[in-house]
Amino acid sequence: MSFRRFLSLGLLLSTVLFASAQEPAPSASGEELSPEAAAAFEEAMARMSFTEQLQAAGVNITTGPATVSMGDIGEMDLPAGFHFIGTGSIERFYELTQNMVRSNEVGVIIAPDDWMLFFDFDDIGYVQDDEKDELDAFELMASMTAGQESSNAARRDRGWDEMRIQGWVTQPRLRRGNPQSQMVLQSLVLR
Repeated sequence: MSFRRFLSLGLLLSTVLFASAQEPAPSASGEELSPEAAAAFEEAMARMSFTEQLQAAGVNITTGPATVSMGDIGEMDLPAGFHFIGTGSIERFYELTQNMVRSNEVGVIIAPDDWMLFFDFDDIGYVQDDEKDELDAFELMASMTAGQESSNAARRDRGWDEMRIQGWVTQPRLRRGNPQSQMVLQSLVLR
């Protein structure tokens, strides 16, 4: 099942507009929809873009160009055609997209071709320039993969697919004079 198709199904379920084949779905007014009306709704959802489906499910989205707030840590200029989900809608967005909330999320960017970039911030301090060569990518990866099984148990309890970190796309590194580490992970969804 594709991610977009899964989200469409999730939106239908989360808005309680499609209950089951045996029982007509309730409308927003509480009345039950006929099978024809439920099918028309499903068809309308299929014609919506990913961001329109999210908005229909109650996710607040800012469309660029705009300046968006990354929680209380800063702002970012969002280019035209890109979409941003801020802290006010993160929990809803994560639930719809089967992501676990950790409480350090500050935003999500959705590109025009639907790839996403997730922003988290941990106020854990800074790495000094003289410590930059001590970053151990293997040790960091081991600490991140150590909690996968308990995380996947929680995902299974919710009926979600399991996820596995496959490795680094970009290993952690520091830029001289910039005390922030940057890293990119590659994940795999197991169905």
